[in-house]
Amino acid sequence: MRVVRDFSEIEEDFVKITVFDRKERCFETFEKIKSEQENFYVVASEKAWIDITSKGVHKGTTVNKLQSILSVTADETMAFGDGYNDFELLEQAKESYAMANAFAEVQEKAKHLAPKNDDEGVLQVIESVVL
Repeated sequence: MRVVRDFSEIEEDFVKITVFDRKERCFETFEKIKSEQENFYVVASEKAWIDITSKGVHKGTTVNKLQSILSVTADETMAFGDGYNDFELLEQAKESYAMANAFAEVQEKAKHLAPKNDDEGVLQVIESVVL
């Protein structure tokens, strides 16, 4: 990691910008910048986080690319999500799980419900399937 005083100091390409707002105003901030969705993928994943990537690049396209590289199908994929930035991810897996603490819309999108993150919900589900 390297601290920069100004974005113009960054010479390398970057994949993603993630904004953390301690005051949890990201849903309000998203409303102010959502017009940029014409040029970028912008999502307030929860009240303290915003993700900004190139248009068409998100967790779903990333998993799809990994599936292609690894010759893995959606039938062989499990996905877990809790935030608004997980919708596309959940679409890439036959077995999609929303965490019990996920937003209601995420829970509606997933096929299954997993225990909360704080209860090691992902690990619990994986162990139950694998073991």
